[in-house]
Amino acid sequence: MAEQSLNGKMVEEELGVGSRVVWGAGENGEVVEREVVEREVVELMREEKGGKARERGREIKEKARRAVGDSGSSYNNLSELIDELCKRKK
Repeated sequence: MAEQSLNGKMVEEELGVGSRVVWGAGENGEVVEREVVEREVVELMREEKGGKARERGREIKEKARRAVGDSGSSYNNLSELIDELCKRKK
């Protein structure tokens, strides 16, 4: 459960692709009430924040696609690692 707060912060603040619902946002301070979740979902589905999140998601998707494609950074780094491991094995 501890990492959920960190994940939520990253999704909302760093990646800009979602909305964080904070534990204890309900009236009793212990649970997240249905209305709080509903408000966040509506905001992401209909409001400007949702449009920005979807656009940012498309940008991240394209960057990830390029990274794993031929000559992408992930592809190149993995190839270099494999080459280095093969050299050390000899």
